[in-house]
Amino acid sequence: MDIEAKWVPTGNMHITLKFLGEVAENALAKVKQCITDAVANVESFDVTIEGTGSFGRPPRVVWAGVGEGREEIAAVMRSLENALSFIMKESREATPHMTIARIASCADVKRFMECIEDMKTRRFGSFRAESIALKKSVLKPEGPVYSTIETFKFGAT
Repeated sequence: MDIEAKWVPTGNMHITLKFLGEVAENALAKVKQCITDAVANVESFDVTIEGTGSFGRPPRVVWAGVGEGREEIAAVMRSLENALSFIMKESREATPHMTIARIASCADVKRFMECIEDMKTRRFGSFRAESIALKKSVLKPEGPVYSTIETFKFGAT
């Protein structure tokens, strides 16, 4: 299949719970406190990464979905959205997913979509969600470089 894609390196795969964009240094303490408060009553839970889909027509992003743990992740996303809306308010409700590739071009979109459809029931793995991380990303020509600013354990006060 003639497709030009940039695959997300395994070490960069993640589920974005709330995109913050640029955060001023003087707002960082408030952001951290809001995250702490938002996850204070969250209990750890199991997550499975399964199924595939795409965003855009023609497709521009390929993602893996969340099976088990989907509702729990969605609840954390809503809690973070409410707590951090002073920074950036999302216009639509986010869907838990893990981006796995960005498509630059695809010569046979119909065949590509059939491949995506064939993997709708595929299970890729699972993990236990016990915390979330506040990440900083620096965009470089070869792709984003992520670093962890702080990790927030669920149920910690």
